[in-house]
Amino acid sequence: MVKDAAELERRRRWYDGWLREWDVSLLIELGHLEEVTRRAGQGDWFCAHGLAAVQHRNGRHDAAIEVLRPFAETGWWTAIEAVATVLADCGRTGEALALCRSKVVSGDRDAIAYSVKLLADAGRAGEAVDLLLPGVEARVHMRALVTEVAMYGHFLGSAAAVRAMHQDQRILAAANLDGALRVSSHRTRESVCATSLSPSPV
Repeated sequence: MVKDAAELERRRRWYDGWLREWDVSLLIELGHLEEVTRRAGQGDWFCAHGLAAVQHRNGRHDAAIEVLRPFAETGWWTAIEAVATVLADCGRTGEALALCRSKVVSGDRDAIAYSVKLLADAGRAGEAVDLLLPGVEARVHMRALVTEVAMYGHFLGSAAAVRAMHQDQRILAAANLDGALRVSSHRTRESVCATSLSPSPV
């Protein structure tokens, strides 16, 4: 199995040596889970992810995590996020946040945005805001980071993250984001309404 995060990301982008997601889904749908399991054990990320999804769906959460863990241990964010999502879905938010912590400390914006979502969804709005403040040396950097998380909060699945930031006066004062967050909150509400009104697929 590949142990280098950069190489894993390259393979994910180019499907180099791995089955594509739809091929994995088809194998699972046709009952070829043993083949998917075999390939996952050989380091095929999409097979590992598909296998973990099946196990997670069937309530075998720890088994799902173990399939994904070797990829996450390389420091590859895609895998870390996948493991954290399984943990969070099981109500183990603390473990999910701990898993992301090293990336957050290093300033990884994806990890920060994801952790803010986890905290906001758990009702820990103050901690979500606290996560955005340290380590940001310039006001313009904080503005860019917070605006990005707020603007795309609905893509992250967390309108709560937008509300948390909008309600915390420390961020509004520090980065003068009141107007930006009002726009972001409005766009998020529009997105949620559009999603709820869109017809369900037949």
